[in-house]
Amino acid sequence: MRQHFTDVQDAWGVFGLALGLYGTLFLILAFVGHLVLRCIATLIREAAESASAGGTTDELITLEASSARIARALNRIAYRLLPISFDVPVQPVRLPPGRGGRGHRMMRWMTRKLWLTAHHLITFVALLPRALMSRPGLLILVLAALTALPDAVRDGITATVSYMTQATWSEATAVTIATVAAAAIPFLIVLAKFLISDSAAAMRNFRRRRDEEALERLYEAMPALTRLSQAVYEDLHDMKRRYSIERYNAEQWHHWTQRTAPATRYWNWSHRDDHVECNAKCLEPLTPAPIDSAPVDDTLAAAMDVAAAWTSALRHRQAFLARLMTHRAWVGLVALRLSVSSEGMFHPHKLPSPSEWRHVRIAWQHRQLQWGPPSEADMTAGRSVAVEAEEWPGEAWLEEELRRRLWKLAELARELSDLADFAQSLARPRRLDKITNASA
Repeated sequence: MRQHFTDVQDAWGVFGLALGLYGTLFLILAFVGHLVLRCIATLIREAAESASAGGTTDELITLEASSARIARALNRIAYRLLPISFDVPVQPVRLPPGRGGRGHRMMRWMTRKLWLTAHHLITFVALLPRALMSRPGLLILVLAALTALPDAVRDGITATVSYMTQATWSEATAVTIATVAAAAIPFLIVLAKFLISDSAAAMRNFRRRRDEEALERLYEAMPALTRLSQAVYEDLHDMKRRYSIERYNAEQWHHWTQRTAPATRYWNWSHRDDHVECNAKCLEPLTPAPIDSAPVDDTLAAAMDVAAAWTSALRHRQAFLARLMTHRAWVGLVALRLSVSSEGMFHPHKLPSPSEWRHVRIAWQHRQLQWGPPSEADMTAGRSVAVEAEEWPGEAWLEEELRRRLWKLAELARELSDLADFAQSLARPRRLDKITNASA
């Protein structure tokens, strides 16, 4: 009896040790795999963005969409391995200290640390059953049981194989098993209806109606999402055209800085609106004028409609939509949430402005102006301000910034398009019923 009790204790000890060992090993492997997959996804996105240099805008759109598809698949696998996130506040806000001397502050610090430690321990213990009942947890339990009870597992497998090989299955036995199974099915149906209470059925119907309403509001916002996505794609091409114009103006301004004699042409560049010449007024702090961040009219109208749909219908239903949407559509909804402010306005920095690159060029020019009177060479060339032009725009002039802005615009347009495509798919026959039935 004592020997049997000792064997049981040893088996439980091996089981607990194996459980901790396999659990720790699984966490380490899952954490490393999570980090590796997310790093690969980030590198793929960066490589695709770098490869877009020198290509057309259509090629940039294709590179952004294909790299996003690969990165999305890798991130999904990473979060399946270990569902963690590293989004933490950069600098947590600390409350001011209370009254009292050093002893009181030390007591408060100890109380706070003990309280938080107990809270974390209780939370960890409460999460253990859920973790053990998950698929990785069940796998760890099986491996620990196989490690702790190898003899019992081997004897069980041997007995099962012996029974299966020596048993004789007659036709009467098969008919009996089929009859019992057929009789058990109606009984199980009646038992299931008996166990499902009226309150559970009412709650399921309520969730179904709530989910249907959330999806209907999303479908109503689909036209505005489609218009905004198309407008952003059009603005993406227009931004490249406006950038080319302003780069040409920057080259003309650079030629003006390198001029050694007054212009002999009959027109005066300073009277034109291109601002390819500077004067003493450009040194004033209030010039150039503040940047007009408003996008073009079509884009602004579509953005206002999308912001209104988000504020009135989608913002309060995003928790319900999270269970109903595909991953691509959910990424689009998150992008929409990050694009609309708490006041219900679409963020201006998300959309391009027609005068954006003009102001960027003028600011770039004014950074190369020198305070003080112009030199003799500047006055000979007809310049009323001292200039020290160190950057030649013909070789490199904000190309990295252009590619970054185009990449962000293509990303926003794709995410909004994915969300609009999901909303459009709700109009297919029985598509809405399938989604709501799955949620209920």
